[in-house]
Amino acid sequence: MRHVLRFAALAAAVVTSAACGRTGDLTSDRTDPATALVGPTWRLASLDGRAALPGSRVTAVFAEDGRVAGSAGCNAYTGRANPSAGRLEVGPLASTRMFCDVDGVMTQEAAYLGLLEKATAYRIAGARLELGPATGAATLVFTME
Repeated sequence: MRHVLRFAALAAAVVTSAACGRTGDLTSDRTDPATALVGPTWRLASLDGRAALPGSRVTAVFAEDGRVAGSAGCNAYTGRANPSAGRLEVGPLASTRMFCDVDGVMTQEAAYLGLLEKATAYRIAGARLELGPATGAATLVFTME
C-alpha cells in the first residue's frame, strides 16, 4: 500500500509539472536543456545594453540548491538565486577580491554584480537568458555555453 501511495504522489507531481510547462516568458522547463535556467553555464553577452568586454569571461551557473556562482570577469562569486513562481530572487552575493588591471574589467565586474543582485525576473529564449529588475527590462543578457 505504501508503494501505491508513493507512486500516486510521484505521478501527481509529474502531471502537475508537465501541466505547468512554460508560463508566459518568465519560467523554464528543466526537462529541455535549451530552456533550463538551472544547469548550463551562461556567458554574459551584454549588460545594460552594452556588449561585454572582449576577452572578458563573465559567467553564471544556477544550481538546484538555490545558488548561483561563476566568474565576474576577474573574481569568482557565489550567492543565493531562487527562481520561484516566474520570479527570481538573487543575493546577497560574495566574491573574491583580486584586482585586475585590464582596462574596464573592474568597472564591468562591479556593474555586473550590482545588476545581478537587482535581478527579479528572467526570460529564456532558446540559448539566450535575459535577467532584469522587471519583466521585459533585460539588463543582463547571456548565451548558453
